Amino acid sequence: MDFQLSLYAPLASGTAVPVPLAQMDLSQPDIGISWTTNLPGGFGALTVNLPAPNMPLASLSMPSLPTAIPLPYRQPRIGNRWNLRRAFMHGVLTAGGQVAYEGALTQLVAQGPEPTQLVFQGYGISAVADNPYYSADTTMYTTGVVLQDAITKTAPRLVLPNNPVIFGDPGIAHAPNEFQYQTVGTMLQQFATEGDQDGNLWDFTVYEGRVARWQARIPPSMPDYLVPLDQTVEWREDYTNLYGQVQTVYNLAGTSTQYITPALPDNTFPERFGFMRTVAINGSTMTQAGAQAFATSYQAYHTRYPDYAITINWNKQVRREEADRGLVMPSGQEMPAWMVRAGQWVQVEDAPNFIITRTQHDYGPGASNTLQAKLGEFAADTAEIFQFHRKAVQHLRKRTNVLTGAPILG
Repeated sequence: MDFQLSLYAPLASGTAVPVPLAQMDLSQPDIGISWTTNLPGGFGALTVNLPAPNMPLASLSMPSLPTAIPLPYRQPRIGNRWNLRRAFMHGVLTAGGQVAYEGALTQLVAQGPEPTQLVFQGYGISAVADNPYYSADTTMYTTGVVLQDAITKTAPRLVLPNNPVIFGDPGIAHAPNEFQYQTVGTMLQQFATEGDQDGNLWDFTVYEGRVARWQARIPPSMPDYLVPLDQTVEWREDYTNLYGQVQTVYNLAGTSTQYITPALPDNTFPERFGFMRTVAINGSTMTQAGAQAFATSYQAYHTRYPDYAITINWNKQVRREEADRGLVMPSGQEMPAWMVRAGQWVQVEDAPNFIITRTQHDYGPGASNTLQAKLGEFAADTAEIFQFHRKAVQHLRKRTNVLTGAPILG
């Protein structure tokens, strides 16, 4: 696939994307491209490995502006003010006319006068750490209100949408002064696991246009992709964090006294396993409502189900004849592999929907055009997933399809 990287001046909130300062054709086989998407965050890191010095870089449009990155350098000087003006340049990776990645330049590695590596960070990771949050306000608001205020004041590179579907509100009571001197990124670590009063986790992502998305992790009625249970799927279960009763240990803001929430028992746990396991999770500083919501969310994902780690490896070693293909949508159409992202949902055979928590995309020398997607928590009845897993294991041992019973080839 032909990838192109466009470089722009650094962007702030509300800034329209200007004309690119430089454009690079990354379709050469000796150029390596690797990027991730993650929950939380959205676009993660993008690394572009360029050819060794004295090797030609084809189709490079060179601007006359000093803020652009000359490739190769027109002057063998690195580290002066002229070079530093390229910090935080906005980079957009496209393929087939579609945006595969957006982020800000955070590292440049050179050998002599020639750059050999460019590293970008997505705005859902870098922009949430730009400034600490200051507020002495002790008024109680909800999670969404406090988070919007913090982003507005401390994350100038993000765009806040005026749309409650894209940027929602878990509705947990919080006062801004609870988060004094914290970055948005630190606040999100608490808010995401705290979830809402219905026990839903919440996910923060930033993709195209630097738009901040804050949404409940609720499985859709129809997944984004359908994946067969074959050699591309690695399935792992971890029972370490499987508990039947959850409590949160926490401190109220402005106090040193520790509190603990009432126990939330799952009475089916001892019926299934013959004994009870209890966990007291550390909520640090939060409100009583927040601590209870934290326990509820933890219980929803850790008292009835083990931790599932499912990895889809989509590459030439596994699918030689399908190396450049994407994942199949319910419509039967394919989504290009480079467009598969964290936050989307996958159904593996007839299992419940799993959310993609991380993708790793590798293209170039020795990369075999790889897509690796890690799947995380889901919402399903315990008996349903256990029944499916027992059935799947039986078929995998016989190397037959879990649905049709037909032999698995390859």
